[in-house]
Amino acid sequence: MRTWKILSVIFYTLAAFDILGGIFVSLVSAKDAIGIFSFAVLYIILGAIASRKDSAIAKGLTLLAEGGRFSPRYFIGNEGIYKENKLFLKWSEIFDIFVIREYEESFFTYYRGSGRGSSYKMGTIRVITKDGRGIDITNVINPKEIVEYIKNIYLK
Repeated sequence: MRTWKILSVIFYTLAAFDILGGIFVSLVSAKDAIGIFSFAVLYIILGAIASRKDSAIAKGLTLLAEGGRFSPRYFIGNEGIYKENKLFLKWSEIFDIFVIREYEESFFTYYRGSGRGSSYKMGTIRVITKDGRGIDITNVINPKEIVEYIKNIYLK
């Protein structure tokens, strides 16, 4: 797990405790409850900053796959495929890459009372290394386009 994710969970937990404490204190003193709620807002802001802090962006990497809250993220860069912020596979080690599964994710946004649906492609790609290993990377955003891009730019 990444340090920034752990910090964001800690800050969000502190905020939750402050909100609960503020609710109980508000029954006695509104002034004290406002002070507690302001600390909760501070913890929420710090948690958001910690969850967004990522050195992969500073390295100029492009997001390849986004897992869940505690799943690894994969990036692509000039040297190869990165798992979190560490080089995972060099381009020279990769024999082939292809899509093994593609599906459509949908989500709805509600704006002014009318629900609007939107969807995007997600999938799983398989990377075959020159030594014969097969590595599956799940939750790839637009997998067909990503595989085509990687083959055209990096695996010539």
